[in-house]
Amino acid sequence: MRLSDSMLPVGTYTASYGIEQYLNEDEIETAAGLGDLIEGYLRGVIGPAETVALGHAHRSAAAGDLDGVFAADERLGAATLPAEFRDSSRKAGSKLLELLADTDDGAAASRSS
Repeated sequence: MRLSDSMLPVGTYTASYGIEQYLNEDEIETAAGLGDLIEGYLRGVIGPAETVALGHAHRSAAAGDLDGVFAADERLGAATLPAEFRDSSRKAGSKLLELLADTDDGAAASRSS
């Protein structure tokens, strides 16, 4: 339940994957432009990359294969082209591992790089 808490300061629900930067640099000027960016993200990243990585990570975790979980994460990072998306994801993941290390046995957190 702690991972679904809206006050948890990590994750894709609190990170915009660089959308603020696009807005700050006036790259997005209309609602349609924002819609195009989000649609592109869903079609180009969430569907073919993040969903596939999640499937691999889940199967590896279910099999107790922590190396497979980390391999899925590394491949996803390599496939994530916009630097803002990679940086945001890395920061959120690091923060999540810190929080888990404070509350669990820290097995996964101790393997992070």
